[in-house]
Amino acid sequence: MSAATKSPKAESRRFELKVPRINYSGWAFSLLLVGIWQLIVGMKWVDFNSIRSPLEIASATGRLILAGTLQNAIAHTLFVAMTAAGIAAILGTTIGVLMGLFPTLRAFLSGSIDFLRILPVVGLFSVVLLIWGTASESEIAVAAYAATWVMTINTLAGVLAIQPLQWDVARMLHLSRFNTIRKVVIPSAMPSILVGYRLGIVSALIVTITAEMLINPAGIGWELIRAQSALRPDEMWVYVVFAGTLGYIVNRILVWLVRLALPGSPAARAE
Repeated sequence: MSAATKSPKAESRRFELKVPRINYSGWAFSLLLVGIWQLIVGMKWVDFNSIRSPLEIASATGRLILAGTLQNAIAHTLFVAMTAAGIAAILGTTIGVLMGLFPTLRAFLSGSIDFLRILPVVGLFSVVLLIWGTASESEIAVAAYAATWVMTINTLAGVLAIQPLQWDVARMLHLSRFNTIRKVVIPSAMPSILVGYRLGIVSALIVTITAEMLINPAGIGWELIRAQSALRPDEMWVYVVFAGTLGYIVNRILVWLVRLALPGSPAARAE
């Protein structure tokens, strides 16, 4: 088959990567739910003081943006979550690769990691409070802890999935241990590693917002609790909506990056 015959399909594939498809049905259904919400609250069919209509939430959003409160809360939450995810990426990738390469180490650490990854993160809040107090370091510690094990398990799975033929090629080329990791292990395990990063970053974001409610008076989580205590349900709903929206946006960006970095991988095709 000539290059000219392959070109249109290749160009179409590249264009599809750069312009993600929009789920019009999903967005239409979401807008329908918002409309029903507005109708039910506006018509007083559900009359609870803690429930506000979308129009009231939009009005409170504008007020918080003008005051700068919303932007500061989002910036703090994103900074803590991304810092924690970066720490978790380094730890998780390193531990996962080493466990995949050394069966003896994997035998020693598997039980401990299984215990640590199912340990409720909320149970560690008291520990980090005693160590760092009500500071951003406490948030970063618990968020990094939660994300590390997700990235570790995915990295380990990627290393264990490497085909024996690839190890044979590395031995035939007389690659050193470092070059084998750099040229064979990491590229081969990268699809699984990137999926682990995606799940880990979302986990870090969720734990960060929870930690802001209970540990550090800052960010989206704290502002949500503050609005609740001040009996401002409209502002409380603003932070609830933006917490969900932030998680959705971060997840979609990560999905797009995985698809862009590995267009032919099973993870990208599954999306």
